[in-house]
Amino acid sequence: MQRKLTKNVVTSILCASSLFVVQSVANAAELPESSVSLFLGKNSMTKSDWEPVNDQSEIGVVLDLGRADSVVDLVAGYFAASDKAVGSIESEASEFAVGARKVFRGDSGIAPFAEGGLAYISVKRSTASLSDSDNAVGFWLGGGVNFAVGDSVMVGLEARYSAADVTVFNVNRTAGGTHIGVTVGFGL
Repeated sequence: MQRKLTKNVVTSILCASSLFVVQSVANAAELPESSVSLFLGKNSMTKSDWEPVNDQSEIGVVLDLGRADSVVDLVAGYFAASDKAVGSIESEASEFAVGARKVFRGDSGIAPFAEGGLAYISVKRSTASLSDSDNAVGFWLGGGVNFAVGDSVMVGLEARYSAADVTVFNVNRTAGGTHIGVTVGFGL
């Protein structure tokens, strides 16, 4: 427990410190209007529904189509997550999300955003001898901030929540969860 707490504190300090570095670089660059970003993070699914495989490593790609004069951007993303526990219990999840993103653009090279839309969520849970899966349409909401670090290059932090009702092994569960990660994006 102490080791996990120490690791979380160190990670938080490193993330906070990197924001100050990114902010100083961001003042010299502009954010792209449209971009494609790689997402690396963690998906934490409802513990009571998915334990012991509820904390999943996640990777994704996000397409943001916007213009400087647009009220909202169109955004689409695909995310894949998985976890494996001792005893051969595995869980996989994927999401295809579409929606709108409101980007608060300014001249500073820093752009916070809020977003939301619909998600098609697929999940699979397996043991050594059994496997079951389901998929459903749900919703997602999120937000974050992007920092310009060069011509048409940005880094960011993003948090999302998604949910859809699924049935796996005859148990009703909530798929989706809390997604937290870092992004690296390139202008289109």
